Formats: sequence, structure tokens, C-alpha cells
Amino acid sequence: DVAAVRAVLEQASAARPVVVNATGYAQLAVLVDVLEELEAEGRRFICRTGPSFVRARARLGPPALADLQGMGAAGGDRGLVAVGSLTSLTRTQVARACEAHGLAEVELSASRVLGGEAAAHIESVTAEVADELANRDVVLQTSAAPAGRADLSSLQVSRAISDALVAAVRRISELRPPGWVVAKGGITSHDLLARAFDVGVTTVVGQARPGLVPVLEIRSGGRPWPFLIFPGNVGSPDVLADIVGDLVGRS
Repeated sequence: DVAAVRAVLEQASAARPVVVNATGYAQLAVLVDVLEELEAEGRRFICRTGPSFVRARARLGPPALADLQGMGAAGGDRGLVAVGSLTSLTRTQVARACEAHGLAEVELSASRVLGGEAAAHIESVTAEVADELANRDVVLQTSAAPAGRADLSSLQVSRAISDALVAAVRRISELRPPGWVVAKGGITSHDLLARAFDVGVTTVVGQARPGLVPVLEIRSGGRPWPFLIFPGNVGSPDVLADIVGDLVGRS
């Protein structure tokens, strides 16, 4: 109801906050229409929003889905799913992807990383993943951190595990570069892009699914290949399996 939204925003003054609970782009479009009307009349609003509002305010249509089958096939090499997220949904998604596509499963042990064995363990994991990538796609997943480390803060624990995952993926990419990478976990995605693959600027080519999983085109190693940013706690239980199926041409 345009009139109702306008009535609320007209009453806002003196930096009074207004919370908008929009459930879809149609409702955001109404909000944008009212904001533009009031701004044309001289009102000013500071908007603290999520990315959906930006799309509505810029009046952009839905972004295109990336051609995962074409991008995955272009690389030719096997792919890597690197998992830093430990949510129950992630565990379910990974299990279903492994079951559907016969992915090799390799664990990066948090206990060994924190127990003084980091260098040797990373070397062992790296060799195992590189060997598996010769024949099939691989999931490299961190385990949960052990309880009771009073000498380390939670931030120090998380950073040590992240550093180990970055080091392993970086070395894997040197030994046997994967044809595609799915990074499971928002912070994991950033760490791998910036520190394992040294990516500062890249191109977003679309989404793997509507509203989920941005797909980046990485240009390193002499050819472009897809890097998928998959936040840890989003999507259905089967969506990771479906996306991997697209990448390997089995969907």
C-alpha cells in the first residue's frame, strides 16, 4: 500500500529510525517509489540496508545464472570443495554432495593443527588431496576445534584453522590446480580468494542459484576457472549436490 508507506515515512523526522520489513522485491519496489517521491519533495533519508535494497533502488532486474556446466567443463580438471563452515546444514549438504557424486573426502584435523603438528599435517593433507584430484573431485573439510584450550582464544583457534586451510589449498593449487573451487563458508571464501589464490580483483559472472552462491571467474594459471562463494548456512540440503552436479556435467 503506497499510501500507508508514505504516511509512515512522512512522519519520520529528527533522525527517527524506521524499520522496513519487506518480504520480497515487490514490497521493496513500493518503498523505493515512495522514497523517490519524498526525495523529489526535498526530504532526505539515510538508508542502512542489505544488497536487495540496492538492486531495487537501482531498478535492476534479476541477475543471470552462471553457466556452471560450461565453466566447469572448460577447466577440464577435477574440482575442489573447501569447507570451513561447521554448521549442521553444511554437514548435511556436504554429505549429500559426496553421496550423489562420489566425492573423495579428506579432513583437515583441527586437533592436529592446534596440537603442534600443523606443518606435517598440512603436508599430508595436501598430498592426499592432490593425489585424489587426479581421478575424482574432492571435499576438503575442517573438523571442529577441540574443547578446553584455555591458552587460546576462540579467535586464535579460528585463525589457526583458517591459516591451515589456506596453506593446504594454496599448495594443492600449485601441485594439481583444480578446474573449479566451491568455498563453503563466507569467511572461508574470503580467506581462500585473498590468501590461497592471491585474488584482489575479479569478475562476478552470475549466481549458481537464484539468490544464492555468487560465481566468480578467476584468471590464474593461464585460463579462467570458476570460484563459487557458498555461505555456510544457506540453501536446501541438496543444493550443494545440485551445484556440483552442474559443475561436473551430471545434473
